[in-house]
Amino acid sequence: MFRTNTAHQQTSLLGVHQLLPNSRRRKLENSREALFYELIFKNIPEGIFAVLYSEEGSRPNSPVNRHVGAEILRESKGWTYEELFDHVDFDLKTRYALGMEDIGEKAFCSATHFYFLERLVKHERETGENLMEAVFDRLTQHQLEQLQLKTGIQRMDSFQAMSNIRHYTRLRLVIEVLQRFWRVLSEKERKPWADRVAEYIEAESGRILYRMSSEDYEKALQELGLIYRDLHEAFEESYAEAEVFKIFERVYYEQFAIVKEQVKVRDDQDIDSGSLQSPDDPEATYRHKQGNDYTGQAVHVMETCDPENDLQLVDDVFVEANNIDDSEALNERLKEQSEKYDGVEELHVDGGYPSEDNDTLLKTMKIDMVQTGIRGRPPGVRMIMTCLGEETYEVSCPQQTVISTPTRSRHKAVFDSLICEECSLKSVCPTLCQKQGAVYYFSEADVLRNERLRRLEALPKKRQTLRPNVEATVKEFYKPLNHKGKLRVRGRFKTELFAVCGAIGINLGRIHRYLVKKGTGEGILTTLKQEMNRIPTMSRVLAGLLSIFTKNLSKNRKWSYTG
Repeated sequence: MFRTNTAHQQTSLLGVHQLLPNSRRRKLENSREALFYELIFKNIPEGIFAVLYSEEGSRPNSPVNRHVGAEILRESKGWTYEELFDHVDFDLKTRYALGMEDIGEKAFCSATHFYFLERLVKHERETGENLMEAVFDRLTQHQLEQLQLKTGIQRMDSFQAMSNIRHYTRLRLVIEVLQRFWRVLSEKERKPWADRVAEYIEAESGRILYRMSSEDYEKALQELGLIYRDLHEAFEESYAEAEVFKIFERVYYEQFAIVKEQVKVRDDQDIDSGSLQSPDDPEATYRHKQGNDYTGQAVHVMETCDPENDLQLVDDVFVEANNIDDSEALNERLKEQSEKYDGVEELHVDGGYPSEDNDTLLKTMKIDMVQTGIRGRPPGVRMIMTCLGEETYEVSCPQQTVISTPTRSRHKAVFDSLICEECSLKSVCPTLCQKQGAVYYFSEADVLRNERLRRLEALPKKRQTLRPNVEATVKEFYKPLNHKGKLRVRGRFKTELFAVCGAIGINLGRIHRYLVKKGTGEGILTTLKQEMNRIPTMSRVLAGLLSIFTKNLSKNRKWSYTG
């Protein structure tokens, strides 16, 4: 049975922090943990977690806001679970952040916390909804509104979140998965196969490889392909629903192929980057980028960057497979979560995010994409295309301007070759010498790319360099990672948890630093209230009513509010 936790709203005169000396109490009340309680813990929407619990009369749930708050603290500070439980039990600041004043009160037991996380995972798998992401959205929207931050100008970047898994060579992966499947078989099921697989199960997979010569490698793979085929045929029916068999089957199909009823080892180039990288993280994918190998997921971050804001906050974060191009990841996000981009007018990105599909989609959403990094080598001569009408463009180079004509699949502009011969830039010109003159071919994608470049150049200088600062935000996300740049966890859901909770922690840190800097000696919570009260009371009421009105409409709307 679900119930909310409101006990923290009743201040105790005998609470531990009330018994502290005045100087230490003021220090506690000006801490980041005090701001955590005020901005995050008190605003956690517990009601959305009711779906995780039974509606029938039963024992009440452990306080949800404590579980959510504790998970945010753990991820943002990079604690292990053992460190989290230790802080929750004995650290005064952590207990204050989670609304606990009585030193003898127990927040929750470790088992209950893990059961809560299991419910979150199960809910996402069944419904596709990540409730922690919903918490992030609610908290961030509240902070943006209360601090009156403008969200019309945004910037994006991505980074590799490497899964905490062992690196497997191809042969070691095949042996490891075979060993794991072998462990679940009964003695009776093993008996007919024992002699045949003995060589590959007698020791840890790494030791087996250590004893092999390079000549044995291909021979072992071929033999394992036959073993996989025969085991798959023998146990497909009885173990079809077992998770370990699903991984075994996946490796069989990804690493081997049946050609004319014979098992063939797939060539390395035929193995997809989305193939299984480790049996401990079936969702991890592989990517080679800028000379480095990454196995895990990619995290995409968007934050406000309006120069008029006193501070900038992360307001969107999402996780995708790392073998998906950034442009594809953005396109999927825009389609699935378009409401998050309502009110965005200008999006600053690097060269990885633009594409023809994104340009078209953003145009319908009335968002201007500003690209600050260009893929590929820039042309020696800049061509400027201006649309004059359907299928017609004015094309200009430094020496002349002509009108294009459409071809079967693209457009062409024919320049006067006599003028081109006298041009000092002819050695780097992208035109082709043909009978009709110097011809320049271009596509719709070239036109859109040209528009992005011109859009950047048309901006005021201080807005042309907004995007690079998001790289500092990415570095903040990297702080909790280990010395190898890996997460402490495995799997997509836990990566999402890391990203969402990390973003909440980053925003909190920025707000805390802002309030400390802006404070007048009266304390950060007083400064926070002053910041929130800068809008006249009636304006806040009208803004709240308008927000409720638009949210209700959005549930069943057939049109999009962009006011």
